[in-house]
Amino acid sequence: MAFIYAGIFYQEGVCMYQQILKQVIRGSLLLCLSGASIAGTPNAQATVFEVGFDDLVAGTFLGEGGSNEGEPSDLSALTAEVFEEGPNDNAIMVTYETPSNNASNLRWDFIGGDEITEGLVRIAFQFTPSDLDRYSFGVREGGGSSRIFLGMNYFDNGTFSASDAAGSITLIDNNYDADVVQNIEIEFDMDVGTSQMTINDIVLFSDREHGIDDRGVGRLNTGYSGSANNTPFTLDNIEVRAVIDLPLVLDVDLEDKVLGDAIGTGGPNENEPVTISSNIYTEVVELGQDNQGLYLEKLAGSAVSSRWEFLGGSEFLTGLVVVEVDMLLDGTGRYVFRLRENGTSGSSFFNMSFSETGNISASDANGFVGILGTYQANELFVIKLVFDMDTGRYSVFLDGLMVVEDREHGVTSGRGIGAVLAGFQSNAIDNSSMIIDNLQVGAEDYSDVIFSDGFE
Repeated sequence: MAFIYAGIFYQEGVCMYQQILKQVIRGSLLLCLSGASIAGTPNAQATVFEVGFDDLVAGTFLGEGGSNEGEPSDLSALTAEVFEEGPNDNAIMVTYETPSNNASNLRWDFIGGDEITEGLVRIAFQFTPSDLDRYSFGVREGGGSSRIFLGMNYFDNGTFSASDAAGSITLIDNNYDADVVQNIEIEFDMDVGTSQMTINDIVLFSDREHGIDDRGVGRLNTGYSGSANNTPFTLDNIEVRAVIDLPLVLDVDLEDKVLGDAIGTGGPNENEPVTISSNIYTEVVELGQDNQGLYLEKLAGSAVSSRWEFLGGSEFLTGLVVVEVDMLLDGTGRYVFRLRENGTSGSSFFNMSFSETGNISASDANGFVGILGTYQANELFVIKLVFDMDTGRYSVFLDGLMVVEDREHGVTSGRGIGAVLAGFQSNAIDNSSMIIDNLQVGAEDYSDVIFSDGFE
């Protein structure tokens, strides 16, 4: 079951309320398709519209149910038949209902004709032409087609062209072949009014000013331009995603600390932990050029962690929670990175362990997750955790690579995420050390369900 939520966007500390469509895929964390961060702010990718056709019956035809049904809002003069490409892999074949020379499009609208006017919008789909013909696709405003954010026209000589409201677009490559899949990815930066497009990993244009400043992206058109030869094409895996920048409830970059000082325990208001084990030595150190990190060294003893809680003592039982941190380990000890509830440590949302042999493993309240990968001593790497607390599921990224996808954390205590613990295992050797930097936690609770796609 998929849902779209009304969201709250935050920019430079100011909350900007906007009825923007963000679809959190229940049972499949498609909101976490990327581990990359934007401008240093924790973020997740929420799907505004997604349809893959795999749960539909081959031989059936799409209707005009719109986003509520995972269908186009308008078929125009076209048909879209579900067919099986492979085991558990369906797509749709699109053609004219009756032969025609008129331009026609399947119109894929976001819910209610609404639009995305801020942040990043990423559109991706697979398009396969059966022949060389006059196909087309485009991106428009919600509920209409007067704002040309992007228009693509294919020709029966094996070439295609692109344009937008600002005019023609120069392309790096403009050739295509029949029966060759085109993996199309389009990105709009609505804040600066630019776009870029990639086909099969080739960037055809980038940083293009599209020339529209009064409307937002709200519709994808796929079909034919005029005088087409009525040859079919296939579509699959249509996704429209918005990058959600989450408000920070913890922001530790150490740049406000004095080099050489120990870290205090002033809590999140001071960008400091609330507690540090007495047998951990801390020092603010240089970490690369013009950057500072927090050095932690295990001294004799067994209780060895730093505990970081969130602004206002907050604890999140619902919504999205994204945790990011940069870590550098000296490779001699056994290190830990954990998520717990506020104030206590009885709810094991996530445990990441690092062995002295370089292995990275994880566990949670449901038990052992597995070996996630390896790390190199004295090399900085990035951890990103994305939790959907409404579904109780999460994904994990190491250096941008997803290593845990859509796992249930298994916590049933009725508590939420409220603390990050970083330090050492109790049996780690003395004088083991680590450096952490850019520890950030973003969280937001989406509460108003306004859309269900009805697939399940």
